[in-house]
Amino acid sequence: MYHGIKSLQSLYKSAGRSFDYGPPSTKGGSRHTARRDRAHPSSAGIGAPSCSTRVDTPAIGRDNSSLILNRYGGSRYAPQGSVDHRVSPPKEAAEKEKPPPSRSTHHLDPHEMDRAIVQLHEDLEHERYRRYALADLVREHCKDRTDYALAQLQIERDVRSLGDELATARQEISRVNGEVSSLRDQTDRLEHKRKNLMEILEHGGYLHRRKRARTDSMGGDAPPKT
Repeated sequence: MYHGIKSLQSLYKSAGRSFDYGPPSTKGGSRHTARRDRAHPSSAGIGAPSCSTRVDTPAIGRDNSSLILNRYGGSRYAPQGSVDHRVSPPKEAAEKEKPPPSRSTHHLDPHEMDRAIVQLHEDLEHERYRRYALADLVREHCKDRTDYALAQLQIERDVRSLGDELATARQEISRVNGEVSSLRDQTDRLEHKRKNLMEILEHGGYLHRRKRARTDSMGGDAPPKT
């Protein structure tokens, strides 16, 4: 689109005109000025003497003079010798008094204008497709962000679930540790009882008590063994 605008600017510049795509106020002012230039030529053209003369044939009784309609006033009758000077000004003076060509007289090449318009249309289509592509990218980005947010929520839920499971496992471990401690206490007590029994058996206390019980029932001591 910018390339087409630059092409139009170059065309207007080559034609001696200015291409302004600014605010409407400036455009209106330039158009009004151009219209005014076309409607009213320059001051030099207005001030130039545009004599509309009328030369009659020599009249009788007028001393061989011609009727001259002078725009600037003065005598309506002038001698024949002064008619040529006032009616036919020199070429240099006419060229100087000729107003400069207005910029509005220049015309742009229609083919160049058509090419510039086609280029502008192509740029507009390109910008439209580019805008659609950007809109699609924005939608995809929004979708990706939504998916990412949902994934983050799922991860947070999983983390909370794992935290709950970890807390439950810790409680189970504490309970098992308590049971292990209780089993250890029971084992220690059983070990202590076993040691006591082993000491009793080692000292023979159970056998001595049995011998004494037998001698008492027989009424005397048993004969010693030889």
